Amino acid sequence: MDPATGAEFATLEAPYPQGLSWLSFSPDGTRLAAAAETKQIQLWDLRWIRRQLAAMNLDWESPPYYDPENSPAADPLSLN
Repeated sequence: MDPATGAEFATLEAPYPQGLSWLSFSPDGTRLAAAAETKQIQLWDLRWIRRQLAAMNLDWESPPYYDPENSPAADPLSLN
């Protein structure tokens, strides 16, 4: 959601919907981790999702995320 307007950017659906007990964004805001009540972690890569949406002209109007593919130290599984 846009914090300024409350407008929804996107709805994320888990492949196996479960009740969630915790949500957290990575410090750079490009990943969302959700802890399910079943002790499973669901992880969304928002950078990848936005690239897919942009290819379909469905991305929201917001600056693109930093692209770690140009950074040799990037770790795709790290939440830091």
